[in-house]
Amino acid sequence: MKKSNATHNQTPLIIVIFSVQVWDEQNWTNKQHLAVHFAKAGHKIIFVNPTILNVPSRYHLWGRLRLFLTGKGPFPNTIFLDRKNLWIYQPAIFPLRNKHIIRRLNRYLDAKWNAPRILHFARKIRGASDSPIVALVYPPEITPSIHKQPYDLLAYDCVDNIREFPFYKQNSEAREVLELGEELLLRRAEVVFATAPSLYKYLSLRNPNTHLVPNVADAPFFAQAQQSDLDEPQDLEHIPHPRIGFIGAVTEYKLNIPLILEIARKKPSWHWVLVGNIEKEDNSQKALSGINNIHLLGYRPYRLLPTYLKGFDVCAIPYNMNEYTNSCFPIKFFEYLASGKPTISTPLSAIAGYRELVPMPEGSAGFIRETEKLLTSDSALTRRRRIALAFENTWEKRTNRILELIYERLQELERF
Repeated sequence: MKKSNATHNQTPLIIVIFSVQVWDEQNWTNKQHLAVHFAKAGHKIIFVNPTILNVPSRYHLWGRLRLFLTGKGPFPNTIFLDRKNLWIYQPAIFPLRNKHIIRRLNRYLDAKWNAPRILHFARKIRGASDSPIVALVYPPEITPSIHKQPYDLLAYDCVDNIREFPFYKQNSEAREVLELGEELLLRRAEVVFATAPSLYKYLSLRNPNTHLVPNVADAPFFAQAQQSDLDEPQDLEHIPHPRIGFIGAVTEYKLNIPLILEIARKKPSWHWVLVGNIEKEDNSQKALSGINNIHLLGYRPYRLLPTYLKGFDVCAIPYNMNEYTNSCFPIKFFEYLASGKPTISTPLSAIAGYRELVPMPEGSAGFIRETEKLLTSDSALTRRRRIALAFENTWEKRTNRILELIYERLQELERF
């Protein structure tokens, strides 16, 4: 029997989010969006920064120490209130984690110290209420350390085919830990969320309580790009139009760099503007640097992204077609649409249903042809339809859907 909205609203949850990005992550991602919207809805959230093998190199000891000293991040084993109903926990970990023995110690520390401490704090903020405690997991590797803790519900939000990340493909031990963790997580999770159809197909074969809940966007925030009085950033002023814009991580396992280079060569009057972190571990920066009509602007604060969208003529998602992107539903898709800007993408399967509004050509010739159409014949009606579609796919709606499924599953399990 489905929970009524009254019960849904009156019984807040304690949700522990085990993240794969630290709270200070430069690119605001689905984990942070969900945490904030859960908290706004009245639920109490403990956002757990990543630990062990899933932590990318940029989260090394000195980087975390720098965040702490500048007031931008917590010191290990601290919990602090970031905003109403939202606490951040920085797990204690041993440094020098590239050593095998250190990784084993960190897994032991997670199981014997971090996980119990998190649950103790969850019970503390629950107080005398009967609020269920939900563990919402992103990194499967953490599962062996937390699955024996007495949560009322274990949930898995799968937003990427992380087995295809270069980190796991290049590190056999990390991949083994990932696969073992995912196998355990899919056995133990009471509910699973998938952001793309291919992820849903894979996960539902392993856990029958899997639901397709696609990525969405903060449509009102990115709709600011439509405002006539919004100033464009100064670093766009010297870049001629037309501008083909991209916002996101600049990395060769995601971006189709040969495609960008070929289009830049064939259309020298078009200027590519790439806004986002530039990966140091691959060849993307080297390949794209020194070309007159390709501009690598690097990281820009999240709050400024609508100003960059306003300065673009066409927004692009020029992704590779590989096993990773086959399961990728880019958050930027609806963010672009909310800005009202014409948008083009390579043919990603997760967004294939939106071809009517967003062309998805194959190859440079098709990309150039469709971009020319967007630059010369984009209509006001099509623009309004893009914006309307973005506002049909907001974080409020994704948050409410996840909460609805959690409440239903808790009731089925008679834990609520």
